[in-house]
Amino acid sequence: MMKQRLVSPILAVGRDRYRVGRQALQAQDQQAGVVVLLDDGHQHYSLHRDVNIVMVDAMDPFGPTGALIPAGTLRETPTLSLARADVVVVHNVNHITNRRARSICRMLRRARGLGPEIPILTSSFRPSSILACSGSNFESRPAQELSTRNVVSIAGTGNPHSFHRTAQQLVGRPLLRELSFPDHHRFSAPELERVLKGILPDSIVLTTEKDYFRDPHVLWQATTAVQCHLWVLRGQLESPSLFPTLEALLHARGISSYLDDATRRKH
Repeated sequence: MMKQRLVSPILAVGRDRYRVGRQALQAQDQQAGVVVLLDDGHQHYSLHRDVNIVMVDAMDPFGPTGALIPAGTLRETPTLSLARADVVVVHNVNHITNRRARSICRMLRRARGLGPEIPILTSSFRPSSILACSGSNFESRPAQELSTRNVVSIAGTGNPHSFHRTAQQLVGRPLLRELSFPDHHRFSAPELERVLKGILPDSIVLTTEKDYFRDPHVLWQATTAVQCHLWVLRGQLESPSLFPTLEALLHARGISSYLDDATRRKH
């Protein structure tokens, strides 16, 4: 998904973040102004970082049990994580009340005694477009069309329920079926055909951009096998204060801003 979204990105994958990062940087002729963005990098203690961003899911701030992986969903205890935060972002606030969002922000600030110098921001996922997939081809479709179709939502993300809720809001009525899988789940055609069995022909199978680009051919094969259509919901992070806050942090630390006007306009 990142490869599709970014302009000429270098994607590096490996257990040794330092080694693969250095190799990626050496592949660049000009290293000035390069942003190295780590997924789940907050717990990678050995790496120097300029900014630590901690994201908290507003729908489930500390996981269903409050336990660490594998017993729960947390990578480390919240107090340890917040202690290293430069910015805290409470995500999915569009799925909770304003009162609940304020309560979570207060709770996070008290949890580690975060001072006023640590910004606590909010963000939401905002749908931007819907793509109908036909093999490797895409066709843009209006979101209003979902309200006239039978829709099945399928997601293998950190919080699939947030995607199901967004899908239901777009459809305007209960979904035909909600299919949830673990984060980073690799789909197989037999598995998908099994869970999609019995779906009304000509239904829409709506999935996330992340899930689609992880297993595009498998999703397409399974969907067509049950005579349904595969659509992908694209969206973007909506947080008006996030990029200005990051830019101010970089300037305050004597680091040139990497967030130019074009980048800010896109987000």
